[in-house]
Amino acid sequence: MFTMTTPNVVILSAGRGFRMYPFTVDRPVTLCTVANVPLLQSLLRQIEPAGFHQVFLALPARAMGMKNLALPAVPHGFHLEVFSPKAPALGQVGNVREATSHNDGPTLVLYGDSFLSVDFLRLIECHQENRSKGALATILYHRPPDLRVPEKDGRTYHGVMSVDQNRCISRFVEKPKVEEILPGFDLANAAVFIVENELMNRAEFQAAKNFSFDIFEPSVRAGLPIYGCDIGSGFRFDAGGIARWQEVNIKVIRREINAPIPGTEILPSVWVGAETDARSLQIEPPVLVGDRVQVAATARIGPEVILGNCCRIGDGAVVRNSIMMDNCWVGAGARLDHCLVGPHCKINNGVELPRFTVLGAYAVVGSDAWPVWAEEKEYQYEHE
Repeated sequence: MFTMTTPNVVILSAGRGFRMYPFTVDRPVTLCTVANVPLLQSLLRQIEPAGFHQVFLALPARAMGMKNLALPAVPHGFHLEVFSPKAPALGQVGNVREATSHNDGPTLVLYGDSFLSVDFLRLIECHQENRSKGALATILYHRPPDLRVPEKDGRTYHGVMSVDQNRCISRFVEKPKVEEILPGFDLANAAVFIVENELMNRAEFQAAKNFSFDIFEPSVRAGLPIYGCDIGSGFRFDAGGIARWQEVNIKVIRREINAPIPGTEILPSVWVGAETDARSLQIEPPVLVGDRVQVAATARIGPEVILGNCCRIGDGAVVRNSIMMDNCWVGAGARLDHCLVGPHCKINNGVELPRFTVLGAYAVVGSDAWPVWAEEKEYQYEHE
């Protein structure tokens, strides 16, 4: 019997993260941040209230040296088993099979690039009920606002499904043409599901790599009992591409997404983290400033800016419509507008970055001299 205390949980983040380059050069997608919180930490916080305390995290082989990066994101009491798939060519399905090879029972599968709000206890109860009807999987579904927004090929970005009155999925198509999405066939796969080993181990799915294309689509066509569960008041956003990641971050500080924001709201739509002196900051909201950030009194920040932990902004610098990850330095008189900056970057004195610049980790722009502040204070970088 599937219980809350003994589930398998697998978070998939073993891909190369091409959509998030250059941020994923030094880290997997799931350790990129939304509102200064790693996606992994957000996911673990989401599942904790439902009784999940052991999680398998699939990372690419190149990221295994970054295993320690994941540890600060793990809540107290969690056991995180990090592994690199032995056969990465077997895809998502192979990752889950490998992680759960010594475990019985269903598996909750999450995607590491998801930013979401889900009542996982309700999902478990829904699968319990569906399982009594023979369900081989329960897929969470939602109604994203961009469901009918076509990609370049005219297809929606989402998997689309319909369900009958018993919540059994009657049709499932991964990324159909937008014109195919009609009333009654307009529910999107939220990339969260509980799958039974019986389904993954069926003979016809032994070569399956992708859950949506290779298992769910053919299963529904064959009439196998695959069920759905409504996300209700929750949400799911894909934060695994540069444009989508930026959009999610900004929507959070605009309060268009109802998600926790770290720090103290000192003014409307201005959040400041621990050990950051915000008394003299020149800020145009919305702005999120992380922990242990130093901003010169003459610098101007905002609107729509997120500064990661341990950042330093010099005299007269201007940062607008930009996101900076942890441990970045911006020199005196530098200007950033509509820029995305990875961790540990250095933008030197007087540099004006072109609009829409994207910098990966440890990038240096300008002269080799470190930026100089009128008042020097010691700020320890957080070790990653």
